[in-house]
Amino acid sequence: MLMYYFIKAFFDFNPTKLIVGIFIFSCLIEFAQYFHFGELLGFKDNRIVMIILGNSFSWIDILCYFAGCAVIFLFIILDGNKDYSSKSSSTNNHGR
Repeated sequence: MLMYYFIKAFFDFNPTKLIVGIFIFSCLIEFAQYFHFGELLGFKDNRIVMIILGNSFSWIDILCYFAGCAVIFLFIILDGNKDYSSKSSSTNNHGR
């Protein structure tokens, strides 16, 4: 969720494509942890890089990434069903 709203703060991407992209990115990072990508690149002794990349694979993490993306998708669907124009027009009527 943090990644979605951070990216949306700066760019106007299609929400569905952004959610799918974030899920794919998250899975790539998780699978990189499975193959110990940080160690393969020689970052084993660099604590900061190892913290950023992570070093332990978990299927539960992928499930959590999927759940987070699903929640954001539901927020978008529910927010898309709201009619904001009726609220703004009712406040401009000034007693009519």
